Amino acid sequence: MKVLKEIKCNSWADFKKKIEALNNKQDYVFRGQNDANWHLETSLQRFLKRLGITKPLPLGGIDPVEGLLDKYKKLINKIEKNNIFTSSEDFWGIGQHHGLTTPFLDWTKTVNKAAFFAFSDEILYNNTHSDVAVYALKVKNTHELAENIYLQNLIKERGEIKIFEGYGFSLVIPNEKLPNSRIDAQDGLFTQISGIDNFGVDLVSFFEKRIYTVYKLNKPILYKYIIPREHYASALKDIYTMSKIDFISIYPDREGCAKQVRFEAILGL
Repeated sequence: MKVLKEIKCNSWADFKKKIEALNNKQDYVFRGQNDANWHLETSLQRFLKRLGITKPLPLGGIDPVEGLLDKYKKLINKIEKNNIFTSSEDFWGIGQHHGLTTPFLDWTKTVNKAAFFAFSDEILYNNTHSDVAVYALKVKNTHELAENIYLQNLIKERGEIKIFEGYGFSLVIPNEKLPNSRIDAQDGLFTQISGIDNFGVDLVSFFEKRIYTVYKLNKPILYKYIIPREHYASALKDIYTMSKIDFISIYPDREGCAKQVRFEAILGL
């Protein structure tokens, strides 16, 4: 099984060279993580572990996920009398960018923005781990991964592709009608894993358990580029020079302004 292919990069320059070798980058979405050892799991999964909830509740129990969402809806509706949220995805999507623990995992359509997220924690914290990671997840033309004709027929394509939707995995496209300057600036979208059988399962384990083991796939759907954390200054300066990506462009609000001051001071911009 080859769900995930890890690619070691010796430097930021080495990463740029190796990411260019990824075919049809428009078929992928990207995610940056400051610690390469972290699993691809949502903030909600980590929160439920903290509460000691490691399996679905018995029949008749209170769903902790729906409980969180219901409370968030009530609070938002209380302070925003005329909000235009129309679905649970709207509430989760807005909450994701303001500290709510959600079943969504953030991705971006832009590889340099993913790299910025991977390295930008170095501006804010004194980290000690060795490597950051940039992930590439194939979300378009996924039939190329499936030599099994039956599986190819199960892959759902509806505009922006929601791959393997019948197995509990979906691509969530933010509602363009909602005012969300952060997600617009970040070229953001989400993935979500749902279903009792997938409770608490991280993204790699999901593909291994639900797709690759069953259908004996041998082409990776995920690429993980591992880059030494110590190269953060050259990486962030280069990203800014190439793409004008910085805190103020990623977070076009008060928080972005505050972080931008530290960004410029540390990098000497």
